Amino acid sequence: MINHGGWALRKRQELASAPKSYGRSTDAATPANPHEFSRLGRLGRKSGGGFYDFPPGARKHLWPGLAELYPVAAEQPGVDEVKRRLLCIQALETARCVEEGVITDAAGADLGSILGLGFPTWTGGTLSYIDTVGLRAFVAACQELAERHGPRFLPSPWLVERAARNEAFLPVVGSA
Repeated sequence: MINHGGWALRKRQELASAPKSYGRSTDAATPANPHEFSRLGRLGRKSGGGFYDFPPGARKHLWPGLAELYPVAAEQPGVDEVKRRLLCIQALETARCVEEGVITDAAGADLGSILGLGFPTWTGGTLSYIDTVGLRAFVAACQELAERHGPRFLPSPWLVERAARNEAFLPVVGSA
């Protein structure tokens, strides 16, 4: 039997150390208020619910109170805009991993992004997507998305400099 007694304590510690900027962010990827679920006693399955309700003897289902905490925006993005945002954020994160030295093989990153992340196969992978679009165009698209949707889309200075030099991530086929 696993002892889950410390879970609630760890969760309280996590929430206590959460950045004070929560709730003031304009970045949609940042929770509006991570303390709200704790305040409501919605700490997960053991407390009866979190994002989901876990009724005894029945299937879990989304908690109806989510609609009050996170109302649907009046204006919803179109399918093409959602695709663009998803492609850019995943490719941008892969580029960050290259910058940090976490990823050292571009072809392996492409394969991993397709098989691991489910990145669309037609792109060739996250780094091939950037190379196909063109690094300058990709950086410009990310900067535009950052203006509209928050700093998570901002390309790093390293990527901006790489775009200025027009460097690709993968070698051009047939090049020496």
